[in-house]
Amino acid sequence: MILKFAENPPAPKHKPKDDYFDSQLPGFLLEVRSMRKATYCQRCRDKYGRTRQARNGPVDFMPRRMPGMLAYCE
Repeated sequence: MILKFAENPPAPKHKPKDDYFDSQLPGFLLEVRSMRKATYCQRCRDKYGRTRQARNGPVDFMPRRMPGMLAYCE
């Protein structure tokens, strides 16, 4: 995910939030709310096939270089 985009994302139009998915890391996304607050998240499926989403943290809090991030999908 491009860091400059994540630090200054466009506000969603006509809906409460937009999700921007990373092209290189499956399931990793940036969730942008209407007030332009952005949060890194990760989506995966649990053992029952249900989609789960874990919030990893806000853009302004996360380190600039993130090692591999894993969500809890149990």
